[in-house]
Amino acid sequence: MSLFYAGEITPHIGAFLHLTYSGRGGFGMDDSDIRWAHPWNLGPDQLLITGVEVNNTPTEPDIYNTVPDWYAPFSSSKYSAIRQIPTTFIEGAHGAGYPLAGIGTYEAYIFGQDKANWLYFEADGYTNADGIGVQPNSGGAFGYANDGRMQGVAPYVRLAYQRDWGNWNWEVGTYGMWSRLYDSPNTKGGPVDSFDDYDLDSQLQWLDTADNSNVTLHADWIHEDQTFGPGTTLSSSTTGNLNSLNINGSYWYHDHYGVSGGYLDTWGSANPDLWGTSYSDNGSPDTNGEWIEASYLPWWNTRFSLRYTMFNQFRGLTNSTATSFGASAYNTLELLTWISF
Repeated sequence: MSLFYAGEITPHIGAFLHLTYSGRGGFGMDDSDIRWAHPWNLGPDQLLITGVEVNNTPTEPDIYNTVPDWYAPFSSSKYSAIRQIPTTFIEGAHGAGYPLAGIGTYEAYIFGQDKANWLYFEADGYTNADGIGVQPNSGGAFGYANDGRMQGVAPYVRLAYQRDWGNWNWEVGTYGMWSRLYDSPNTKGGPVDSFDDYDLDSQLQWLDTADNSNVTLHADWIHEDQTFGPGTTLSSSTTGNLNSLNINGSYWYHDHYGVSGGYLDTWGSANPDLWGTSYSDNGSPDTNGEWIEASYLPWWNTRFSLRYTMFNQFRGLTNSTATSFGASAYNTLELLTWISF
C-alpha cells in the first residue's frame, strides 16, 4: 500500500512524495522529489523550462518510462523470482531500499512547429541520505553485494530527445551514473569499489486522447563496468561487468483495462563472491525470460493485476541438475493489488 502526495505547493514549487508500507509495521520514504520550475517563453513555438530538484532515487525525476524507477514490470511481490535477478547499481538504488539524497537541475527545451520537438537534460549528484552514519541496509539492492555506503558524490547525467507527430511520439535517450562504494555497509573506510552505469533507451507511443486509450513500447539497455579495489571481499577478480536489457509494451483501453508484456535479459561476468553460489556454482548472473500481465483499474487509485513470468535461464541455470532446479522452477504467477491514497 502506498501513500502519495503530488501537486503544486506554490506557483513554482511542487512535490511528488511517496510513502510505502514496508510490511514490517511501518512506512518508508519511497521514490520522492521536491522541485522548483520556471517556464521561459522564448518566442513562437519555443519554450524553455528550467528547474532544480532534490530527490532520493536516481532516475525518479525523469519524464519517461524507460528508466529504472519507472519501467515495467512496475511492481512485484517480495517473494517473486524477479526480485532475485542481479541488477546494476542504478537499478537497485531505489528510495527505501538504498537511502540516497540527491540534488540537481533539469531543463526541457520545447521547439519547432507546433512545439513538436523536446530536448530534456538532467544532472544530479547523489550521496548517502544518512549523513555520516553507516549504511543501514545491506544484503542485495543490486544482487548479493553488500551495499556499502557511498564514497563522496556520485554524478548522474541524463539526455533525451522526443519528437511528436499527430497521435504518435518517439523518444531516444541516454543516461549514466558513476558510483564509488565502500566494500562493507558497516564501515566508512576500507576497500572502495566502482560501479559505472551507461544506458541507451527508447520509447514509441500512440495516444488516443478522445478514447483514453494508448499503446506504448519501451526498450532500455544498461551496461555496468565494475572495478573492485585492493582488499575487497566482494570479488576475487579486479574487474567485471553486468548488462541489463528490458523490452516491454502495453495497451490500455479507456484507462481501465490493460495488457502488457516484455522480455528481460541480464548477463555479465560470473562472480561467486558478488552474486553467490546458491543457484550456479560459478556465480553466473545470466538470466532471461518473458512476462505477460493483465490489469484492471476500477478507479483511478486502485489497480488489480495478474502476471505470469517465464524464465529460460535463471542465474546461470537452464536445465535441472542433481543439485539445482532448472530455470522453469522459478516461473511465477502473481496476483497484485495496488491501492494509493
